[in-house]
Amino acid sequence: MKLSDKEQLDVKILFAREKRLTKLRASLLKSPFYARLRKKKLYELADKAFTSEYLWDVSDEEEKLVQKYIKDIKEENVKDVQKSSLLIALIGCYKPLYQTEITEEALALTDKINERDYKNLMKYAILDFRTEEELRKDIQSFGHLKNENSQKVKQQYEENPYPRWRNVKLADEIKRQDIVIDILVAGCGTGLQLMNVAKEFYKSQITAFDLSSASIAYALRNTREHGIDNVEFFCGDLLQVKELNRTFDYIISTGVLHHCEDPYEAWKQLASVLKPGGGMTISIYSETARQPVKLAQSIIAEKGWNYSQDNLKKFRNHLKGLPKDDPVLRLALWGDFYSVSECRDMVFHIKEHNFTIPKIKDHLQKLGLIFNGFMPKDKRLDNFFKRYPTLEDQLNLDLWHEYEQENPTAFTGMYQFACLKPVHTE
Repeated sequence: MKLSDKEQLDVKILFAREKRLTKLRASLLKSPFYARLRKKKLYELADKAFTSEYLWDVSDEEEKLVQKYIKDIKEENVKDVQKSSLLIALIGCYKPLYQTEITEEALALTDKINERDYKNLMKYAILDFRTEEELRKDIQSFGHLKNENSQKVKQQYEENPYPRWRNVKLADEIKRQDIVIDILVAGCGTGLQLMNVAKEFYKSQITAFDLSSASIAYALRNTREHGIDNVEFFCGDLLQVKELNRTFDYIISTGVLHHCEDPYEAWKQLASVLKPGGGMTISIYSETARQPVKLAQSIIAEKGWNYSQDNLKKFRNHLKGLPKDDPVLRLALWGDFYSVSECRDMVFHIKEHNFTIPKIKDHLQKLGLIFNGFMPKDKRLDNFFKRYPTLEDQLNLDLWHEYEQENPTAFTGMYQFACLKPVHTE
């Protein structure tokens, strides 16, 4: 389905915004000490570049200037503290500071310059990574990683923990639950969803695991910074979840099953550690809603672009040159298009399965689980609830399938639904 006029305009605005930021970055780089007059913009730009994971294109001229400034800092060619801080911030607009050879020089400057923006830059661009490296050393694990697909998925998320979220305010409107239950977050990633789960079920013990120790360290650092202490982390494969030797009242698995070699088998493993009467929340890709992704993956396969950051940039630039109504450009309306880890996860993932509602229905029946409703948070589902106000209809997957056929973007943010494990009686 081609883009509507409004979607075309929105894409144009988003592309123009990114172009404007890259031009601003280049202008500040060429006049570094003029940047002191635009210091606020400079630090905002460093933040945006870091958040995008240095996704923007860099000219040869810019690369030479960045290398010159790195050398100036390393060799202490710039004596003025203020000027040194500006150069370091500019370098941080182009490269991850924790991976450069000037990390110690950049940190040493923190004690000499009393600027909150600079100290904040040092925290997220250097110190947080060091903290996470230390945390990785003590993460517990279970089982042995045997599955080849799981090994490849693990490697992807070790290289690009997903998502690298920052400055996200925890939801204030969450109703805190006084109940005490055992909760499993299966595939916790970097902990964005986990934070709100821990806040909601603040009296409950939460077990969280992921394949990627880098992702867990990111989550662990953030839970500690927010004073959350009811989460126990493990590194391990969902396929071996029984090795935890625990059962749970409530299981949450978001964006995980569709990356497993056999999603049904993985789901079966989760169901095996869910207590009778327990509940499970699952989020998985919709085949219908993911059509723009499938188009993008076809382009990537045709071009022979195996994943690298350079090939990811080539893919994005290719999209920018497509006709303005091309359906694959709908990806530019998704937030995942604007950072390396999220764009890689979206279109360069090494394994992806897509689901349909009939397939969900079939899996639930085979697993002996009871469908308990889609999450009614997305406004694209509002019309269904208006059309079918009764609970009986809202639990009818056949009606939901009809609705998705009529509204192919209804589940762009994944199918998110609850299911229950019945209490069996003799």
